[in-house]
Amino acid sequence: TTGFEPLVRAMRRHLITALVVGLVVFGAVVAVTAAMPSNPKATATVQVFPVAGGTTANATNITPVNVGTESRTASSRVVLEAASEALGGGRAADRLGSAIKVDGPDGSQNLLIQATAPDGAKAAAWANAVAQAYLDNRGAQARAVVETADSRMAALAKTWSKDPRLAPSIPQLELNRAALQEVNTVPGQLVDQAEASSATAAPRTLLGVVAGLLLGVIVGAGAALLRDKTARKVIDADRLAALTGQGRRDPGVPRRALPPDRSAAGPGRRCSSAEPPEPAKT
Repeated sequence: TTGFEPLVRAMRRHLITALVVGLVVFGAVVAVTAAMPSNPKATATVQVFPVAGGTTANATNITPVNVGTESRTASSRVVLEAASEALGGGRAADRLGSAIKVDGPDGSQNLLIQATAPDGAKAAAWANAVAQAYLDNRGAQARAVVETADSRMAALAKTWSKDPRLAPSIPQLELNRAALQEVNTVPGQLVDQAEASSATAAPRTLLGVVAGLLLGVIVGAGAALLRDKTARKVIDADRLAALTGQGRRDPGVPRRALPPDRSAAGPGRRCSSAEPPEPAKT
């Protein structure tokens, strides 16, 4: 006998149990798989430009791009609140922040803003809203730096004009003010808008069907084997032979009659009908 014969016999004896349990497991796996949220993702790519990031008394500094700093800015509460408002205010900044992930690859000037939502359209809308809110915030900061520098230089020029010793420096100050107009205040651009995922639920459904079939067969077979082992009332010929230690009788061989037990027949007792009575002793 092989190791699978007990399982095959158990399946034959308890086929209905195996089918019922297998179908229940199959249906449960398919239902759970279909009910699981797909959580599609969408990613918007922003290219970050160096912009005005600081001023001295009469000049404006250009701040190089630091993707680590910009990643934190893109996921800051100020940016998330602006994005939430752009989306209609239906999603709070904290909830939006839990759905947003911002990555800045080393050596790159690109920010990858990824959103996870119940459906692809929402994920794309959230990612694009955060990307645009980040660009608006960074652009506003750069323009504020330039405007502050220009106002400061204008105040200096007014003050210097009253001092004959500083008046000769006013032309250079005016050149610096003119140079402010050339300072970049464009924070970057959205080079790759997030788009709704076109993936369907077909692969997940197929996976659920395959997993359900496998688990249904395994659990159904296990249930049949368990019931077969725990059954005490029904003993077939194979199990009876295993318990008694006798070989299984071939159904084609007629059963031989057992010889009568002569020792059991004493005086005054009738013998078995299979043997004539002994003559009486005198």
